[in-house]
Amino acid sequence: MGAFRLIDARGKVIERVDEDEMTGMVQIGGEQWRAASSEIIEVGVRVVVTEIDGTRLVVAPSPQEKIAESIES
Repeated sequence: MGAFRLIDARGKVIERVDEDEMTGMVQIGGEQWRAASSEIIEVGVRVVVTEIDGTRLVVAPSPQEKIAESIES
């Protein structure tokens, strides 16, 4: 089962997720994981795990984060 248990888990970006630079880290619970995304996600943004790609979690901003962003704009 391993990392697949983390699909749909929520966490927070602790190192900017940037696919072009191949960088990014998220924290889920007390664990830190390498992360990937189809978009750049800044530190502090809450994310949800959508899939597992090798040893990296593929993440997207959580729906609540998107709602807060649209309200602030």
